[in-house]
Amino acid sequence: MNIIKQIRYFIQRGKRGYSDCDLWGFDCYLSSVISKGLRQLSNQKESYPVFLKSVKQWGKILNKIADGIEAPNKSNEDIDLPFEEWKSNLENSYKKQQKALKLFSKYFNNFWD
Repeated sequence: MNIIKQIRYFIQRGKRGYSDCDLWGFDCYLSSVISKGLRQLSNQKESYPVFLKSVKQWGKILNKIADGIEAPNKSNEDIDLPFEEWKSNLENSYKKQQKALKLFSKYFNNFWD
């Protein structure tokens, strides 16, 4: 990629939070941003929702969501596997992601520190 495009994408991310090239695989871009943010929130261990028992429990939930959201992206990295194994892994990853998205929705208003 040439330097002019890299600069343009850098400026776009700074202004609007994503760039034109991020839209080529927006699901992958968002899953990366969300999982990294949730992991950082989990590592800060400052607070947790009052209805949970501990910050440790909250960290486990945040990491479970992060793992699930990025699972299909990681499965796509296993491209060297035989097709049937890769396909099975990807299907399992999508199931894991769906469970994570339910948790994401359930705890969405608690993603703060």
